[in-house]
Amino acid sequence: MCKKLKNVLCLIAFFAMTTMLHAQESGWTVNAPDYQYQMSVYAKLEINGTDVTADENYEVAAFVGDECRGIAKRDSKGGYNWLWMFVRSNSASGEKITFKVYDKTTQQVKRIAETVEFASDGQIGTASSPTAFTQAKYTLGDVDDDGKITSTDVTFTIYKILKKDMSTSNYIEEAMDMDSDGKITSTDVALIINIILKKS
Repeated sequence: MCKKLKNVLCLIAFFAMTTMLHAQESGWTVNAPDYQYQMSVYAKLEINGTDVTADENYEVAAFVGDECRGIAKRDSKGGYNWLWMFVRSNSASGEKITFKVYDKTTQQVKRIAETVEFASDGQIGTASSPTAFTQAKYTLGDVDDDGKITSTDVTFTIYKILKKDMSTSNYIEEAMDMDSDGKITSTDVALIINIILKKS
């Protein structure tokens, strides 16, 4: 009886761990054959002034709007640690590439301050001298990053909840997450509106 109970408990623990690990993944994907061109990026990741390049709790990816265009892999050699990725595009040049970091421990997505312009067969950084990626600073509620909290910030947040196409809009997703729960919901909309009402 004890052995059966132990087996059942082990099975429950296994499924619980599998579910938990799955929930921690970003879900970012790229289908390389969908794109004609690529460029390479070598980077190091700094969070709050600390180099976390080798920390597997962080996942970094490249985006154009909300479309994932590349996912970084970790590598190291000769005392160097770096992240590298192929960034994909169907335009030979000119697209603005932004980057995001996903924290697997908190399941939150943060914006990286640095951006690059896509250039086919181009290269940003090297393995021995990777470009620095740092977490972008932002103000909660200031979704369009214009220094003010207005109805535009509310609109962008609602659009995000409704999954509207925002690929041509300049916005900061983490600035929408007013209650810091890792999700964008109607509660966040209400909290932004509350800030606007208090100022009027």
